[in-house]
Amino acid sequence: MIRNVDLVSYLPPIMAEFQEYRVTLEAENPEFVLVWNATDQVLQNEFIATADEYGISRFEQILNILPSKEDTLESRRSRVQTLSLIHISEPTRRTPISYAVFCLKKKKKITRKHEKKTQPNVVHLHNSPASLPT
Repeated sequence: MIRNVDLVSYLPPIMAEFQEYRVTLEAENPEFVLVWNATDQVLQNEFIATADEYGISRFEQILNILPSKEDTLESRRSRVQTLSLIHISEPTRRTPISYAVFCLKKKKKITRKHEKKTQPNVVHLHNSPASLPT
């Protein structure tokens, strides 16, 4: 989204007449444009359809998708969209969930699987007959 940033327009009319305020705010306008554009890009990366390279890579990371070097942004976007729809549209789900909640649940599930794989088999001996006092 392109937004016209004009900080002078926010001043009360009496203050807009002072050259010091006008010059200062006009000098700060480009910085506000940069901040606005960066904020807009963060918002665009929240949605698969409008995400850039970075946004799609975040979705791929959450869904455990490894893109090949030959993949275009559009093919990667299509793959993410397809896989996310498969997981979101479970027929047993009673209430709809947002995509953000879906991603958090998916990440939590993956983390649990990873933790189970990395934990060694631990045998607790405190309940065994050998550990009882004699």
